[in-house]
Order: sequence, then structure tokens, then C-alpha cells
Amino acid sequence: MVFLKVEYEFCGKYFYSQTFTTKRLFVPDAINKLGKRRGDKVLKSNLTTFVRITTLSFLVITSFSYIFSRLNTCEKAYATCNIPPTLTPFVGFDLYTQKGGVGPNTFGGEFALEENVTLCVKMTNNDFPAENYVIVFEIVGPTNNYLNISFIRTAVTNSSGIAYQTFNIQPINNMPETVLGTWIVTAQSGLDQETVVDTLHFEVASIMPEFPTFTVSLFILLVSTAAFLARKYTQR
Repeated sequence: MVFLKVEYEFCGKYFYSQTFTTKRLFVPDAINKLGKRRGDKVLKSNLTTFVRITTLSFLVITSFSYIFSRLNTCEKAYATCNIPPTLTPFVGFDLYTQKGGVGPNTFGGEFALEENVTLCVKMTNNDFPAENYVIVFEIVGPTNNYLNISFIRTAVTNSSGIAYQTFNIQPINNMPETVLGTWIVTAQSGLDQETVVDTLHFEVASIMPEFPTFTVSLFILLVSTAAFLARKYTQR
């Protein structure tokens, strides 16, 4: 009797073991005749070798067939695993001022001489604030015959994904013509090898200074009084 114990593993883990036994095996006549010609000892040795080889081959083939069938099941099981898809980054980038400009390439409002302009950029990544990103602002003043203004400022986004930059509209060499007109601002940054850009424009106009209401009323009163006295004096 021959004993053979085979242990099976499923997906890298111990599954179960099985013991095979052989009691009676069919022996071909050719081997019997060969054994008789060479003696009982040779016959017994050949029979033992044949039995072992045949049994072992059968068990190996059966075992491998079973293992491969279980491996196919394992591969199918792994194939059903849910793998989260890779998110394509969606970058939100908006440039605006304290007076308007929300949206791409829009109007940022009207400003006066010596007024502060605050540029703001809100940057998001898949609707989440993009923090600690460098924003480059390029500010270009109106075209004129005296001096064309152009400069660059930078800022870093905060925890809310917003970057600020403020400058004052100051005439160059006391010439208002250098700042009156249309200004163009371009902001840009980079995220995941992608450059994002937004622009806006705003106007700077010469606004007459506003007089207090008390001053205007006093001026009207003085003019009316002077006219009344002049009329009364001429009637005499």
C-alpha cells in the first residue's frame, strides 16, 4: 500500500490536505513476462517502480488540475475588486477686484485717482481650496503719450485658496494722463503641470471732488444775499 499526502493552497492560504492510497493496481502482461524472465526479484522491483511512477503521475496531474481551477477562481475573485478611478484634476481660477470682476475675463469696476485697487484670485482643485500656490499678477496701465505703466506682483494662496495684492493708482510725475483709462490685469499660476490664467480690466476716471453739503448751502446763501442787497441798492 502506498500513501501520498497532498496539501492544497488557495490564493496563498492553506486550504485543505488529502491523503491518497493505492491497494490494487493493474500490471500489464509485458512487465509480468519481463519479470519472470529476469527472476522474482527483478519483477518485484519493476512492479514497485511502475506502481509508484503511475500513482505519482496520476496524483500530480489531478492535483495540478485542481489547483489551476482554484487559481482561476482566485483571479476572478480579484477581478471583482472595486478600484477607485483616478480623478482628473479640475482647477478653478478666478481673478476679481473689490468692486467686481467675478467670472472669466470680466469688468473689474471703476476707480478714481489715488484709490487702492485690491486684486483677488480664488484657486480651487476639484472644488477644494488650493493652498500655498504662487499667483503672478501682471498689471498693465492705459496707453498714453507720456509713460506706459507695467509691473508684476506676486502673492501666495491662503488656506481658503485666495491670494490678495493691493496697489494704489498714483499718477506718475503728477500727470493724471498716465493712469487715466483702461487697465488690464492678468493672473496666472500652475497646478499639476497645468497653467491656469484669468484676466480682467477696470477703468480709472478723473472724478470731481465732492463738496460737503454745508459748504454748498452756505455758498448758495451768500450768493442769494449778495443778489438781494445789490437789487435793493440799485432801486434807491
